[in-house]
Amino acid sequence: MRFRLSAAICVGVVLALAGCGGSGGSSSTTSASSSLTAAGGTSTGAASGAHGTFVAKLNPICATYNRRIQSIQADLQAQGAKAQASGKLKPYIGPLTEARQTAAIAGDQVTALTPPAGEEPQATAIAKSLKNIARLNGMLIKAARTNDSTQFTAVSTAEQEFASQAQAVMRAYGMTTVCGAPS
Repeated sequence: MRFRLSAAICVGVVLALAGCGGSGGSSSTTSASSSLTAAGGTSTGAASGAHGTFVAKLNPICATYNRRIQSIQADLQAQGAKAQASGKLKPYIGPLTEARQTAAIAGDQVTALTPPAGEEPQATAIAKSLKNIARLNGMLIKAARTNDSTQFTAVSTAEQEFASQAQAVMRAYGMTTVCGAPS
């Protein structure tokens, strides 16, 4: 029963944002959530032209991310049958590794952009949210390797909550294509 719950949560997380996974501690999730909450908002006035240009650079990053995650989600679902049959979480490792890499790449791409003056905190929060999803995916990979369904479920739940917060920050910033959100 516990295994089935973990598998269902993992697939749900992929649908929610970045797939399952990451490498880092639970304290990074808490601090990331705090920084996300503080970083929402958009620019107004003269800077709004620069803001729009910056958002126009962010949207394709998330569009690419979303396409990759959609493919990974299909793989996770296929691996779910193997995981159910074997009673092991290990079949999830491959797709989770791809999800971790996809989130890390998107985070690096956002970091490489230069945000408009005064919008650095929001851009940093978006990049860090993607990198934290990658870290969480790494934690899921570790739980899958050790077949620790309790840890897998806990990290999946944390990732699902974090993904929702990250998407809210991206929307508040004015992004029309949000990483991990259906188009």
